[in-house]
Amino acid sequence: MKTLTVISKKLAVLFAGLVICMLANATDVDEIPATIVAVDVPGNAVTLFDEGLGELKLQFAYDLRIQLMSGASGTIGNLRSGDGVTAVVDTGSQLVHAIYVVSEESAR
Repeated sequence: MKTLTVISKKLAVLFAGLVICMLANATDVDEIPATIVAVDVPGNAVTLFDEGLGELKLQFAYDLRIQLMSGASGTIGNLRSGDGVTAVVDTGSQLVHAIYVVSEESAR
């Protein structure tokens, strides 16, 4: 019976440590509707305008996913100023993880 109590205490400590680590690594990830203001390919960044947040300059995340209106995967080169997008951003670290093009300003 003592062994069971010791094991349950160790599990409780392990669980508490896991919860603390998760809270410490929590990020401010949000999905926002925005318009592309500028794309800086050499600088690996995009400037978006959101009515609630204003203008945001964000770096492209390493795992960036771009989806075009057709549903096909895209690249940074497919993004144009004026395009309406839904972006998954981490405002805490100023990263954009995904961009979904929902309207195209320029003809392609």
